[in-house]
Amino acid sequence: MKKIRFYRLLAEKTQEQLGRESNCSQSLISLFERGKVFPGRSLKKEIARALNRSEEEVFPDEDKD
Repeated sequence: MKKIRFYRLLAEKTQEQLGRESNCSQSLISLFERGKVFPGRSLKKEIARALNRSEEEVFPDEDKD
């Protein structure tokens, strides 16, 4: 899920900021970025919203839940 990291850095946000804005923890953002865990549908929406991107931009290769 390198797109999360890419768009997070583009938005000049830390993992902690993104976590806070998407209602999850910094450690969970880290796990998402490393591909260890995958966010559910509602969290995908929150992350995309926090990054000011569409869900399709941030998660382009993801199957829709």
